[in-house]
Amino acid sequence: MSYDLHIYTIEKQDFSDLKKNFQIELTGDGFVYPLKNHQIVVYKQTPIEDEDIPLQISKELPGLRYLIECHLEPYCDNEKHIKELLKISKAIARKGIGVIENPQTNEITLPSGIKRTLKTEKTEYYSLLELSWWFNDKGLLEGDNLMKLLNVLEKNMKEALPRRYGEYEPPTEQFSDIKSFHDYLLNSLVKNRGAITWYPTKPVDYVVLSIPNFIGPMRMGYRFGILNVSIDSQTLAMPGWKTAISRLFRDVSSILNPFYGDIYILDNYVRTNTVPFTTRTTEEHPISSWWWNGIPRKFGCGLLIGNPLHDFVNIKNPGYQLNNGCKIVIDAEFNELPANGIDVNSDIYQPEKPKLNDLTPEQMHQYCLSMPHRTPYPKIWPFDGPYKE
Repeated sequence: MSYDLHIYTIEKQDFSDLKKNFQIELTGDGFVYPLKNHQIVVYKQTPIEDEDIPLQISKELPGLRYLIECHLEPYCDNEKHIKELLKISKAIARKGIGVIENPQTNEITLPSGIKRTLKTEKTEYYSLLELSWWFNDKGLLEGDNLMKLLNVLEKNMKEALPRRYGEYEPPTEQFSDIKSFHDYLLNSLVKNRGAITWYPTKPVDYVVLSIPNFIGPMRMGYRFGILNVSIDSQTLAMPGWKTAISRLFRDVSSILNPFYGDIYILDNYVRTNTVPFTTRTTEEHPISSWWWNGIPRKFGCGLLIGNPLHDFVNIKNPGYQLNNGCKIVIDAEFNELPANGIDVNSDIYQPEKPKLNDLTPEQMHQYCLSMPHRTPYPKIWPFDGPYKE
């Protein structure tokens, strides 16, 4: 038997650096640290799937990828030896940006200096990383799907859960637990309120889950269900957040069963303490709310294609292929996806918009007078409608 500690880390590391501060003996499997009548044995990190990371661990740090096992052999309750085990474990966790789990005491420890989020630069204008999904049914309201969605948010990005929520601005309900919030949200969506006000915790800026009372063709066009999660793009420079965002996009997609989803970085939002403000210079998402109307002509840094779009769009080398048929590709550095990695039937692209900045005042006036009151659609439309008179 042994006294064990588990270290979950974001970064892979080389134990040789520890020789500067500890009299360790490197082995092929890790290293040994001799003590009087005992020894500390530490094994090399092994990659770990996120579903194998306990919830209480994943909530401490985003994007954990490795597991390191540490053992004090043979088992003892010698306080001095246990302190040595904790000391070397903290050194490992600090270098690999990790969290320590003590199964004997059920304690979870973050070494000093390790934080889930880092301080962001408080500029007036900033960029948002926007994750979006569109879906064509109300399956999220069936069974335990909504609870599964909230559990995915808690595990991958707990900041996306609301600190306050309600029917109107400003929201008055204080978040206490997932079950209470689930019941409130389900009741609101089932009663066809469409959406609620949802204030997440920074660096997540806003979350919108909107399921209209009717999904399908209308006079103005075809209305879908939509989920948006928008995050301060400065998180991309923080340890583990790129991995966490990719996992969140994948796991939400497996529950929502969307036909389309994407990730964009949108510039020039105005920073506030609550939801961000927009100005004329704010970069807009190419799709307006729940009115999905074709594949955007410029890709973002992530793309999801589900049924029935597979007949018209092919992701050549998807990073994820889900059981519900969705294919996902996300650029590792969250740069714009290259067009040569995605084949798109030109007839399902979004209709081109006029370049308003190039219009003269008179041309702009005429355009506004003649502007259609309905959403324009591509030649290929794989759903009903899109209009209903």
